[in-house]
Amino acid sequence: MDRNTFTNEEVINIINNKFIPIKFDAEYQEEVFFNNNNFKFVKSGRRGINELAYYLTNGNLSYPMTVFLDENYNLITLLPGYHKPDFYKKVLSYIGNDFWKNMTWEEYLKNN
Repeated sequence: MDRNTFTNEEVINIINNKFIPIKFDAEYQEEVFFNNNNFKFVKSGRRGINELAYYLTNGNLSYPMTVFLDENYNLITLLPGYHKPDFYKKVLSYIGNDFWKNMTWEEYLKNN
């Protein structure tokens, strides 16, 4: 997604105007303070995971993963996997324009 979706000018503009984007490595080894909690790196096998990634995804770890939070850091939705720019723009519009508050994703797709 870094090479295709996140380099698309329209995607970049929507993200910069509607969101506060943060890229986080799920295997980040330093302690992270977020939303009044400390999250540590936990070794597992040859690698490990930062507890923040586990927390934000409700344990549904997948790479890549986009996590959408509201202004109070409540989870709106998770978007696992790679997505092309056209689909990603629809998701960004749905969430960035608050359509998710009043209609389902399926309803949004029918109307847009």
